[in-house]
Amino acid sequence: METRSIPEFFTATLVTIVITTSLLVIIIARWRNWQQLGLASLFTVPALILTGLLAVVGPTAPFLPSAYLGWLLWPAALIWHLRLLHIQGAWSSQGQRHIMHVLGFWFFLLLAAREGQVRLGLLGDPSSSWALLGWILAPAFSLWLMTSSFLAKRWPLTEFRHSYLATACTPVALYLFGWCFLSNIVSAGNASPLPYLPLFNPLELAQWMILGALLLWWRALPDKADLKLSSQSAHALGSLMALALLTGMVLRSCHHFAGVAWNGSALFDSRLTQAALSITWGFLGVLTMVFGNRRASRNVWAAGAILLGIVVVKLFALELADHGGLYRIVSFIGVGMLLLAVGYFAPVPVKSSSVPTQ
Repeated sequence: METRSIPEFFTATLVTIVITTSLLVIIIARWRNWQQLGLASLFTVPALILTGLLAVVGPTAPFLPSAYLGWLLWPAALIWHLRLLHIQGAWSSQGQRHIMHVLGFWFFLLLAAREGQVRLGLLGDPSSSWALLGWILAPAFSLWLMTSSFLAKRWPLTEFRHSYLATACTPVALYLFGWCFLSNIVSAGNASPLPYLPLFNPLELAQWMILGALLLWWRALPDKADLKLSSQSAHALGSLMALALLTGMVLRSCHHFAGVAWNGSALFDSRLTQAALSITWGFLGVLTMVFGNRRASRNVWAAGAILLGIVVVKLFALELADHGGLYRIVSFIGVGMLLLAVGYFAPVPVKSSSVPTQ
């Protein structure tokens, strides 16, 4: 005896039922001024979440939100969700609506992320970076939206700004930061069917887009938020992440253009990779020291000096073992020229001293 599979339009039917039921509940509650029934309409978001879970675990093909009229029903559900939260101000408390705003934000963001992951995953091979890019486009774009001045002047951000920026966006920001860090370690940046181009490939474009989104979100985050870092700490963390991303770009370039295997031992043993890192880190150290000198910031200058010192230690600890190698010669000459440039263009900034006024 054959078992019947769940109909293809089962998810669409459930979404339609949830929206229609919620709409009828609101109509009756407003008509009869029935507060308890109005509060019952809070079931809408949990019911939509349950519908999404049933679609994910169902025996049908992998869940695609836009499939089988989903492209029409899920946007309609989002519009009704926002309208419903506005209407519920007459019946529910601020705390109840805060929870529904946050849950709705996370749920519809997951739907958009799943759609992007499937769509972009079709652009390349299963091992390419396109599928990885799909998972972060919607979350990164959501951070950009939440920090826009256009939405800041409109509901719901005018009333629930802290709910969205602090409560809802904080896990999203942590997820994006973790994705940026892990993808930089594990992914070789395969852009197939396109060739790998440093900076201009799906993985690294996504990483820099995330850094920009996180910077905007941090600036817009309320000062009383628990995870609001100080300006100095945030700049230091952003600089370290930028250095890590540039290092990953150098390693991926050596992998794609020089044929170095994408694993830790091969990259570490490659003299070309070590020379490329030394030149890149040395150049960044010099730029940082020049910037600190121009801004008269001893802290910035010291950060560049530390990076340049790491390069010098690396030269004597690793490159020096490559006796007579070409890459060793290039590393020492390149870093030596950078050290000469530092002495001429970026000496230690003069410590600022306050002059007493008479």
